[in-house]
Amino acid sequence: MFEQFMADFIAKCVADGQNTPAKMCECAEAEASLLEKRIRGIEALRTEQSYLRTIIRKLGGSKQIRRSKIPTVRVDASVSEADLDPYTRKLCVDICSYLENFGDKKTARDVMDSVASINEHSSVYLAIKWLADKGILKRDESSYDHPVIIRGDNWEKRPRQNDEDGK
Repeated sequence: MFEQFMADFIAKCVADGQNTPAKMCECAEAEASLLEKRIRGIEALRTEQSYLRTIIRKLGGSKQIRRSKIPTVRVDASVSEADLDPYTRKLCVDICSYLENFGDKKTARDVMDSVASINEHSSVYLAIKWLADKGILKRDESSYDHPVIIRGDNWEKRPRQNDEDGK
């Protein structure tokens, strides 16, 4: 798959007069930058869509709005923040923002219900697990009816909205 993409990209560059590896790299960087801007726009639309669904739910809207199924991406402790797919990274940012704004000691269910629709709970759970594996969050099982999520030792290294490149 990648080989075909690369061959097509090189053929397109040559057709456009970009015949050197340096020129092809410039072209690839420009296209990657454009794609990043488009992805950010889509993420902003997704956030707005989520807010609108929350408004409908909170105002007692009668029509259930369904969201297309988002494929589950394998996320484990070996994946760096920079290598997270944009959707999972956004969920991590949303989870941390929620805990920062509404305090620790929330159950996983509270977090899942607050940051995403029920169809996305498995993705939110994976994001919580990734954050816990990185030490950004941790489970506190002491003196509560249910385990709660609290800030971990690496809380200051959490993904933030303004960290566009995941660093």
